[in-house]
Amino acid sequence: GQALRDYYEQNTKSFAVFTNNSYKVTDALELTLGLRYTWDDKSLDVQQRNLGTSSLVCGGGLNNFNAIATALGGGASGTAAAGGIVARLCLPWSNPFFANRNVSESEKDGQLSGTIKAAYRLNDQILAYASYARGYKSFGYNMDRVQGTVPPTPQASLLFPSENVDSYELG
Repeated sequence: GQALRDYYEQNTKSFAVFTNNSYKVTDALELTLGLRYTWDDKSLDVQQRNLGTSSLVCGGGLNNFNAIATALGGGASGTAAAGGIVARLCLPWSNPFFANRNVSESEKDGQLSGTIKAAYRLNDQILAYASYARGYKSFGYNMDRVQGTVPPTPQASLLFPSENVDSYELG
């Protein structure tokens, strides 16, 4: 009864240009500058299919949503409680909103990241340094059935955003 068959196809084109350069200012002081530009172009095509009778229980709960909310006291609290009940009936593999659903998305993004470092040799045994770096992780697509709770409808976009991280180091 409760089955699904989903197909996900993702295509990615990624291009990066980078450089990392060190310059010895004096015998004791060295500066390093590293830069990277990354460009990504990604696309996703999805076919989501429910098989057999997997959507019947969820569909019944969705059809009776207002009646359940009224029976639970109506208003905002009844609607929230009914949403919780229906969400448990409408797990992603049995949700009729996923039946015969097709998604096609594409996104392009580019980011500059890099590092700057300074190292100073106090003597043969002691080196002091400081660095800053900014890292980049490209965006992507969640290749799974993702849904909200009230009502339990599929998320329109499967895209998750790029991430940046800043790091500082002293030593």
